[in-house]
Amino acid sequence: MRGLLLRMVLWVVAMDAIAIAIYYLADLAHADARARGVFTLAWSVATIVVVLTALRRIRLARKGR
Repeated sequence: MRGLLLRMVLWVVAMDAIAIAIYYLADLAHADARARGVFTLAWSVATIVVVLTALRRIRLARKGR
């Protein structure tokens, strides 16, 4: 179960690193507010999907004890 939690944390850190890289490489800091909003929404939704999927796996692993 700790392995699943660690994997979730690593996925979130990796996704954040990729998103931050895209943000700066695409020069979104100077983009209009709508573009930044869409990017932030997509980043948030992707993070939520990863976390909820990982938490579901952790819950199933706990039930299987």
